[in-house]
Formats: sequence, structure tokens, C-alpha cells
Amino acid sequence: MRKIVPIIRGMRPRYWPASILTLLIGVLIAEGNAPILTILIAAVTFGPIMGGATYLLNHYYDRHIDRINPRTRNLPISKLEVSPLNVKRASVILYAVGIIPAYSIGLEILVLYLAMLGLGVSYSAPPVRLKSKLLPGILTSAVGYGFASIYAGWLLVKNMSLAPLIIALPISLSIAAAHLYKGVEDRVGDTMNGVSTVATRGGRKLALSISWLLSVSGYVLFAVFSFFGWLAGEFAYLGLGVPLISVVYASISTEQIADDDVRKHGWVLAISLVVTLAIVLAISVRHAPIL
Repeated sequence: MRKIVPIIRGMRPRYWPASILTLLIGVLIAEGNAPILTILIAAVTFGPIMGGATYLLNHYYDRHIDRINPRTRNLPISKLEVSPLNVKRASVILYAVGIIPAYSIGLEILVLYLAMLGLGVSYSAPPVRLKSKLLPGILTSAVGYGFASIYAGWLLVKNMSLAPLIIALPISLSIAAAHLYKGVEDRVGDTMNGVSTVATRGGRKLALSISWLLSVSGYVLFAVFSFFGWLAGEFAYLGLGVPLISVVYASISTEQIADDDVRKHGWVLAISLVVTLAIVLAISVRHAPIL
């Protein structure tokens, strides 16, 4: 038990809702029927199992950085609660276990799971280590939390299609914005360890500006796609997120604000992302048949 609790904390449960919500959105926009048990299995597979394994592997390879950055100092290796080898073993075991439920659901889900597994390993592990590269690091987060999770839900109901891209694009932009913001929070440790992010190469202000632009673009696209009839009319109201999110970014974009305040505002932006996903889910429920 002394090792299990830190391992679970290293799996970062606070990030699981984003994966689960996007998967449920994918199910609902497919406008078909899927067994509740199948949805539950898929949610656990692509949320706690896939997400947890990826975070543990990232923690293993980033353990020297995680000890420096305030956001990750409470992770198990950083606090010397679990050995790095045990964290890596837990990651491998979780990845392997996830293959079983993915296979039980169907071939397309298994292929998607294996693709996400490869992406998760490539994000953290050398020699590829996408995290240390500027654009690939951002795209990996956007694809993993946005496109892939939505498609996982879609494939529970229908075959592969381009249709989910309409809703996946604005969501993925918001997730990319969150990734950039995380880079601002971690810039000290990333700089010391040669990780290339917008924050380490262009500075905090540039990273926050691009993060704001991506976030705003996501909200605008919801309204635009709704205007053209590609999404339900209620999605247009998400355009109201533009001024709200802009107020938050405006308060942290000055050079005078302390790094601690940047981290505090990070929780506000994380909550706003989850709330946005919950709103998208609620609207999708209104326009979907009973599961």
C-alpha cells in the first residue's frame, strides 16, 4: 500500500476527466447506440490506464526535471517514495494491461490504443522524445487528449470517419493552449535540462500570448462551426468564452507578475477547460439518442 498510493498519485488522476469527457463526447456525436459497459471499459482504458501509464513513463524520464519544477515536486520519485525503476515497471504493466480491454472492444479500438501507446512512449522516451521538441510536443498533447480520445468514443459506435474532426479541432486547440501554459509553469526545470518549449525559447510572455491565441481560436471555432450548421446552434454560446478567458490571460501576461501567481492561475485555466468540455458534453447529450 505504501507504494501503491504514490504510484496512483504519479498517474495524475486530476487529468483523467479530460480524457474521459472527450471520449464521451465522441460517443455522443456519433449519434448511435453503444452498450454502457463498453463505454465504461473504454473510458477506463483510455483514461486511467492509458493516461496513467503515460504520466508514469513521463515522470520516469523527467524525474530530474520534476524535482525542480514546483508543479511536479510532489510526484513519487521527486519525494523519494518510489524508486524510478518501480515507476517505469508500473507504466509498462499498465500499458500491457490496457491491451486486453482494448482488444475485447474491437480491432479499431485496439489499433487506436496501440497508436496512442506508441505516441505516449515517443513523447517521453529517447531517442525520439517528442517532448523535447518544440512543435511535436504541443501536437502530441493535442492529439492525445483531443483527437484520439474523441475518436475512441466515436469508434465505439461507428467506423472511422472524418466527421469527428469538426468538434475535435476546437477542443484540441484548447488542449494545446493548456500544454503551452504548462510549459510556462515548468520553464525553469525545462531550461536547465534542455527541453525546447515556447516558454524556454521565446520567454514567458510569448508563450502566454500563443496560449491565449489558441484558446480563443478554439472558442471562436465553436461559434463559427455552429454558424455554418456544422455543429448544433447551442455551440455558438461557447464563443462567450473568448472575453472570459481573455480576462484571465490579461491578468497574467505582464512581466511583473510572479511565477507563483502564474501557477495559481493555471488551476483557473484547467478548470475552465474541464467546464468547457462538460458544456460540450451537455450540448451533445441534448442532440444524441439514448445510449
